[in-house]
Amino acid sequence: MMNLELLYAAEYQSPSDSRSLSNIATTHALTTVANHFHPSGGTCHVINYDQQRSSPEKPVIIKRWAHQGYADESVWGRGQAWALYGFARSAEWTDVLNRRNRLGDEAKGPAQEETDIANLLQIWPQNAQFEGDERLLEQAVKAADFFEARLGNELTAVPPWDFDCPDNPDGSLTFRDVSAGMIAASGMLTLHSLLRRRPGPSSSPYLSHALKIIRATIKYCSTPQARFTAGKPPAVDLGEGQWDTILNQSTINYNENAPWRKADCGLVYADYYFLEVGNKLLEMERRGWISSKDLN
Repeated sequence: MMNLELLYAAEYQSPSDSRSLSNIATTHALTTVANHFHPSGGTCHVINYDQQRSSPEKPVIIKRWAHQGYADESVWGRGQAWALYGFARSAEWTDVLNRRNRLGDEAKGPAQEETDIANLLQIWPQNAQFEGDERLLEQAVKAADFFEARLGNELTAVPPWDFDCPDNPDGSLTFRDVSAGMIAASGMLTLHSLLRRRPGPSSSPYLSHALKIIRATIKYCSTPQARFTAGKPPAVDLGEGQWDTILNQSTINYNENAPWRKADCGLVYADYYFLEVGNKLLEMERRGWISSKDLN
């Protein structure tokens, strides 16, 4: 789901009228809806399709299992976040492409490029009506609702590495996965921006859901401040614990069959999407979609 953006973006950049790339991406997304989701809205991590007997219309499944989650039937935290983010971004891209194609059809012929330029703010709208694929948007909502419903408050607002992994025998929490939280928070911000542009009365709880995760992450999962130190050559003091990331408490893979089990660590996904979340909030404020009061 995370890679589908490449197909949508390639079609957007293509001078051809062919819509085959976006059709491939959307077909893949709908196949994922049909086969990777539990009725609860949770996801299965890995599906092995029979490549000889499968077709796009009728995939044949050999096995479902968890490569990085707790168990085959459980919901791996980062996998659920990838699904949430991927469906939200796919819905956003179908909105962009459908609007671009409509503007091109209205321009009728060689004026399409000029129309695209003249209507750039309509292609990337602030308040224009959502024109994307409602099926993808609805699946993003289902993934987000599953995710949020299984979070608590304070530290438990940071998602566990697997939503079905029990806490430890001594009563302490199972490992958190900050990377899952940051991916999900970023996806929720995209979802919020899309839902507010749906036709008719609309509301979205996903800004507040995202901010809840972000605040808990900053409070409980920030690494000590690093600083430059004088010397020859100059060095970086990473502080207590020698963390080389902004955030800690991510889980790379804690499946019992993993060749290398690693948890309670820094992870590039967490830092990347933490920065993306910050940039999205700044842009949403600049566009007037949120105010600084919403962030306090």
